[in-house]
Amino acid sequence: MKTNIKLSVVVPVYNGAAFITRCLDCLINQSLEEMQIYLVDDGSTDKTIQIASHYESGTANLTILRHQQNRGTGAARNTGLAAVNSAFVAFLDADDWIDTNAYLEMVSSMETTGADVSICGIKTEYSNVACSSWRYYYPYRNLLTGKFALKMLSRVEQQDIFISPMVGNKVFRTDFLRHYSLEFSESSLYEDDEFMFLALCHSSRVSLVPTVCQHYFQREMSAMHMFSKGYIDSFLNAFQNIKMRLQEEDLFETFQNEYFAFLDKCLSSLLDTLFSCEQSVGIQRQYISYLLEGLLQSFTIQELIAHIEPCRLQRLWL
Repeated sequence: MKTNIKLSVVVPVYNGAAFITRCLDCLINQSLEEMQIYLVDDGSTDKTIQIASHYESGTANLTILRHQQNRGTGAARNTGLAAVNSAFVAFLDADDWIDTNAYLEMVSSMETTGADVSICGIKTEYSNVACSSWRYYYPYRNLLTGKFALKMLSRVEQQDIFISPMVGNKVFRTDFLRHYSLEFSESSLYEDDEFMFLALCHSSRVSLVPTVCQHYFQREMSAMHMFSKGYIDSFLNAFQNIKMRLQEEDLFETFQNEYFAFLDKCLSSLLDTLFSCEQSVGIQRQYISYLLEGLLQSFTIQELIAHIEPCRLQRLWL
């Protein structure tokens, strides 16, 4: 392994034989030479390991870490993060890819500005490459305060830019994550949302980087295209965890507006997913009932009325 590593990229993968080649190719060909790739195999049962091992044998900066059983994306990322000994760390899902100059641009920006986090744009990609579209775009280089970046994540107010909770378009200072004991939830579909809210709560400066982007591949059978009670449980648990962490650090009052704005934003996305995935009104009602029960166990009626948009509450009453 190289000794002059600036950036480590953690790639969790489970049964990714169909797309891991594309991801590894973009990482091996990055313009930033001082980087290490940690591919964390999360108990794959397909040919992922054979493909990755072929790359490992010919690539000095690729290390494969393995889980014997599938433990989820959060656990795989944490396994990779524990192995990191570089100044900066990034997380890229195995079905996504990133522009070849992205990490050089993002790390250079952090070295220049002292930012704890750097962020580039995101393009949504589909099987048909002609359907590519911008999801988040930053036309100008900018340095934000952490508190302002949190407002742009939670959308507590309207602005010309917003920040995605997805971690694939970001680079973090490793010592920043370790200082605040920031890791990923290992039992949630909302691990990115929870992680990014807490990261921006604690960050001092956040750098926006133009011209480069992460390519987010939208698979038809991804978790975001399915729905279950587990999806609702993950949503509620994530916000319980965020609130508990803020209260433990005596920060809840400071970030209360951002917390509830983020809750409202994520609730809107949850409802969109529910109604797009499930067409039966009867089953929709069952999920809505389960969601309402969970919300009322976690929040008072007064809190929901005060902080959730009326149009969102209206959707809860079919």
